[in-house]
Amino acid sequence: MGAGGSRNKTEPRGEGVKLAFDPDEKWSNLYREREKNHLYKWVGVRKGGELINIYERDGEEGVLKFAEEKLLTILYEEGNTPKLVSYSDYIKWKKGVNVQLGLSEESVDMQQSRFKEHYALWKLNKRGVDGENLIHLLLNREQQVCYEIARILLKRFPGMSNDIYLGDEQFADVNARACGNFFLPEDYKLTNKITDYQGYAYYGEYPLAFAACFGNKDIYDLLIQFGANPNLQDSFGNTILHMCVINYSSSMYSYAVRHWAKPADPHVVNHAGFTPLTLATKLGRKHIFEEMLEIMKVEFWRFSDMTCSAYPLNTLDTIQPDGSTNYDSALMTVINGSTPEHLDMIGSEVIQRLLADKWKAFAQRKLIERLVLLIFQLITLSIVVYIRPTELPRLYMDDPQWDDWIRTICEILTILNCLFFIGVQQFGEIKTQGMRGYLRNLKTAPAKAVFCIANLFLLLCIPFRLLRKHEIEEALFVFALPGSWIFLLFFARSAKLTGPFVQMIYSMIAGDMIRFAIISAIFLVSFSQVSSKQ
Repeated sequence: MGAGGSRNKTEPRGEGVKLAFDPDEKWSNLYREREKNHLYKWVGVRKGGELINIYERDGEEGVLKFAEEKLLTILYEEGNTPKLVSYSDYIKWKKGVNVQLGLSEESVDMQQSRFKEHYALWKLNKRGVDGENLIHLLLNREQQVCYEIARILLKRFPGMSNDIYLGDEQFADVNARACGNFFLPEDYKLTNKITDYQGYAYYGEYPLAFAACFGNKDIYDLLIQFGANPNLQDSFGNTILHMCVINYSSSMYSYAVRHWAKPADPHVVNHAGFTPLTLATKLGRKHIFEEMLEIMKVEFWRFSDMTCSAYPLNTLDTIQPDGSTNYDSALMTVINGSTPEHLDMIGSEVIQRLLADKWKAFAQRKLIERLVLLIFQLITLSIVVYIRPTELPRLYMDDPQWDDWIRTICEILTILNCLFFIGVQQFGEIKTQGMRGYLRNLKTAPAKAVFCIANLFLLLCIPFRLLRKHEIEEALFVFALPGSWIFLLFFARSAKLTGPFVQMIYSMIAGDMIRFAIISAIFLVSFSQVSSKQ
């Protein structure tokens, strides 16, 4: 901050090169200058001081007597009229202080753009080494007796209230960042990946974000007043609104979005693709999510406890205005969540209403259509299986009987159904969702993935039927038949009666059965090799 960087700057040592500044020398010079300055004898930096003793002994009268004897000579116009401190006055004083402390003068000229002319009552050459006066030292002690002495002096010399502390801290950048491994989330330190943004010292890297995380509205307003930007993004792209979500500060989120001077933008996307709203759904922050919706809504009318409101669907719904799927939307994130908090968020009134409207307008009709087509395909497929002949002439229609014609018709209908499912439905989904989105959705519906493979196997039976390779045809048929019936689990999962059991079966297949199959395969392969060699 300020000139801190140039103070600690070092240069290579060697013959003909000026030695670099030693930080330890600064403290020794600083200590020596404080010992010479009478200001620190009146009020110590941390404890003690002649003025403190005078107040404890003689009270207010003693302080006023001390002010008349000691302070009139070090105030402009004996404390009656403040003087305008110009930049040239500041530079002259600052260079003198740097010479006394043995500091570099490179940083002085860098502060011109941030220095502001102001009126002051305490003479510059009579101040402390950091540009402080007696009032600054008293208030910095944070003791009641020091506060009382400061009140007495300000009552006697009101102009001292305008004196500005001229140390390097006055040039602090309100948008400075706290960088380094210490300020990173804990999971990022361990795995270099972000899961929940939780950390012992991760508060958004900016002073404004720090104030927002701790809900300090006074400090927040002060930083905004001095130019802090609420939409600055940290190393992970998070703004102060993202940090409010991470730290579960709903009141501070509302305050920042509705701030009178500089409202924060709730539509900023971080590096993971989340707005504050979608981040709340990812982390399962139900209460702040509902608070966000209340801020976003447009109210049309209100009567008693009834309201008519509209909610924007840009970041809430899974469908974007151009018709594409938004996989980072709030609704998609809530549905894909796996924690109890996500279950609570699904019960939100807005989410429930959105799901109900999508079900009535689109999903219900599509689900019924696909269920009817599946049942029709399973009926024709079952007829093909039950009346499939064992004699090859009948199979290839060389010597057909009446039931072979029925089987052939059912085979044609089954193939047409497969072509419709693959060529129309699946390619239509790929066209609207993209291959990446299609595969992403397919992961959530394993029964549908198996059914797609089963349909491909049924279509592969056609060339082998024409080539009269009935062994390969039957092998494909063996896998395609159970794969077709498994698709019923996809529809059973949507029913309250069977849905939990289907999900339980999925969990068993993905967990215990896969582990059991791997271990069984190891034993089968090893013993089969031993048996073959014998």
